[in-house]
Amino acid sequence: MIKKPFFGLKKPELKYCLESFPFEDIPASREAILFLKKLNGKSEEKLLKVGDNVKTGQKIKAFPDSPEYVISPVTGKISSIFPYTDALGQAYEGIKIESDRNDDWDDQFTGEATLETAIDFLEFAPGKFSFRKFSDVTKKVDTIIINGMDVDLGITVNQEIVRTNSSRIKEGIDFLKKITGVSNFIIAVPENLSKEANRTGATVKTVSATFPDALPEMIIKNTLGKVVPAGQKPEDIGVAVISAESTAAVGEAFATGKVPVIKALSVVGKNGKVINVKARIGTPIGDILSKYNVAPEENDRIILGGPMMGTATYSKDLPIEPNTEAITVQSESDSAQVSDYPCISCGECVRICPVRIPVNFLCRFAEFGFYEDAERYDLNSCIECGLCAYVCTARRPLLQYIKLAKHELELIKLSEAVNE
Repeated sequence: MIKKPFFGLKKPELKYCLESFPFEDIPASREAILFLKKLNGKSEEKLLKVGDNVKTGQKIKAFPDSPEYVISPVTGKISSIFPYTDALGQAYEGIKIESDRNDDWDDQFTGEATLETAIDFLEFAPGKFSFRKFSDVTKKVDTIIINGMDVDLGITVNQEIVRTNSSRIKEGIDFLKKITGVSNFIIAVPENLSKEANRTGATVKTVSATFPDALPEMIIKNTLGKVVPAGQKPEDIGVAVISAESTAAVGEAFATGKVPVIKALSVVGKNGKVINVKARIGTPIGDILSKYNVAPEENDRIILGGPMMGTATYSKDLPIEPNTEAITVQSESDSAQVSDYPCISCGECVRICPVRIPVNFLCRFAEFGFYEDAERYDLNSCIECGLCAYVCTARRPLLQYIKLAKHELELIKLSEAVNE
């Protein structure tokens, strides 16, 4: 999978996995865990309390006028509510639901194919695609790209959905045309899935199997010849990128009248073996690993996502979420070990960067908290592929520095806006 030349005279090539791994179903666990984003300034009485009964597909909110919600993936009772803070400091209400193991479906979701319905019920569907971008009158999206590739290495979820469920993707496209008003649809797939992609009715564009060509910004550049400007999003240039899984979820929701609660993901064990599974959103990571006898040991690494762009987690009790594409387990010997060694100015990170930014300079500023200076060195052009950290001779955590700088700058700008 990895070709790394001597002395860095040629860029290393990392190839996406193109093999087919059929999905295996994971039975519903005895409990589901959901994270509901907290908003500042809320003082009203909460809608949530321990002991409340919930139904499968039920919309759960903390406050009546809050835009944030989750969808219950099971029928049961709320057994606990607890505070949770993610890796970047975002606060959530953790909601643990004790499952009855029998589905009693909520009837709030009518299945009416409108943009308002998608915003109100499908933002927590598998893939976690936000439909709010289509309601922004300042941004006119005229092209929707369906990503039939998986953005990180070792993951084959979207490819497998294109391979086995093109009819549901086609339904999703038909509903998306109706609710968004967009008529130009492109589906980006590896060459070996062109035949299946043609069945969706979208214009087929093939994508290189070389990482990171499946990232949204790279797909837009290679299929449309457009570049997403620094600090902007695809919708700012009239493009929306949605995964094949999210598209299929739209088709399922409006065709069946039920909010999808089953997430597809890849499980990659320490031996590199890939297993594609389907499990309920909220299923604890440990339940999935136990089913396949994947037993992380002391100092092994559990990664939510793939090895290049994923985030290491500290607990098997955390759940899979609507945007969890994979659970990757690496042994200590196979894990990339980072250091606090200073930059040696070898230039490997600059040579490998697909968007040609001075990674070495901006990460030096980010490391010591000079985030505005990092921004001046094209921080916001970074697509967070992780190639710079992969080739770094000094083993510096470059991707983490970049993510931290972006996060801190966002907080600074938010604070400035509030105090104006």
